[in-house]
Amino acid sequence: MIKRIFACIAAVAVMVSCTGKQELKTSTFEKFFEKGLTEDSEDTMSILIDIEYPTAGIPEEAIVKMTNAIMGHSRLDRPIGIEEAAEQYIQTRYSNYLQTMLPLYEEMKDEDNIFGCDWDDYIEGYFVGRWRDIVSYRIDTYSYSGGAHGSIGTYCYNFNVNTGDIVKDRQIFVDGFETRMGELLTSHLCDSFNCDKDLDSIFVSEIMPSADYCVTSTGIDYIYEEYELGPVYLGCIKVHVPWSELKEILR
Repeated sequence: MIKRIFACIAAVAVMVSCTGKQELKTSTFEKFFEKGLTEDSEDTMSILIDIEYPTAGIPEEAIVKMTNAIMGHSRLDRPIGIEEAAEQYIQTRYSNYLQTMLPLYEEMKDEDNIFGCDWDDYIEGYFVGRWRDIVSYRIDTYSYSGGAHGSIGTYCYNFNVNTGDIVKDRQIFVDGFETRMGELLTSHLCDSFNCDKDLDSIFVSEIMPSADYCVTSTGIDYIYEEYELGPVYLGCIKVHVPWSELKEILR
């Protein structure tokens, strides 16, 4: 993964409802850290943290709940500010990097074909959409600590903007919605990638709702993790179902 350098900034954004009214205001904390394994080594630990979080426009209680949830799900689970939590996370990860890789580096540094000792750790969290009183937040992660390739993850969390409480899809849809949702998701699976080329690679012929979903103004997206539906080269798969097809199972 290409390394990107970010400075610490607070870029204010606004999430606008379908009525055009400004509601949820947010800021973004971004930091890039890179440090070598040793002073004379080209191997490095790289960490990117890019976290959007709510600041205004909704009740204070909701802001606190949403921010705490975002920090926890972003691996920054500390009862302190985002900047301090990010710094503690970076120092902990770099310490783990040194403890794990330095002995191997010292053991093999004089060999001709020394393996790479790079680690990468990227965390990006951002609001992705809103429907009614629900706002969706997505976290993308990438971690590499040796081997043929790193691992990616995508996680979605949905909040009631009035309370900050997490909303489950069973609160949006009627009881027993899973069967009909599974049929719709299966019918839209080909829309998610090159169906003619990659459909034979999919592990299953039918899919059901996953644990991760995001709402948008046009429909609902279900996210499937690496290896959940297909081989690693397909990565995380997002399947979109329009609201127009979901009317019969909406509460």
